[in-house]
Amino acid sequence: IRCDALRCVSAGRETNFVLTHACMLTGMEPETTEAWKAGLRTLSAAPNFYAKLSGLGTFVHRNDPELIAYIVDNAIEILGSDRLMFGSNFPIEK
Repeated sequence: IRCDALRCVSAGRETNFVLTHACMLTGMEPETTEAWKAGLRTLSAAPNFYAKLSGLGTFVHRNDPELIAYIVDNAIEILGSDRLMFGSNFPIEK
């Protein structure tokens, strides 16, 4: 996640920003997961940033319980449960 995303969220303090699909973790390779967590940590600095947990299998093209648990656990650790929400991603993933 680029730094300009944090600038945008921080500049709009009166607006809540919700990033869908929990920032789209696309795989479990170490460099991918570390970059994803770093992005969430960066955006977590803005108190008006929230993430929606949805479409968690979109880019791996399956419902992978290990990947979903990893995303949910880390999102809770980084953002806290009060800054997360669930969504279905219907009708994309039926």
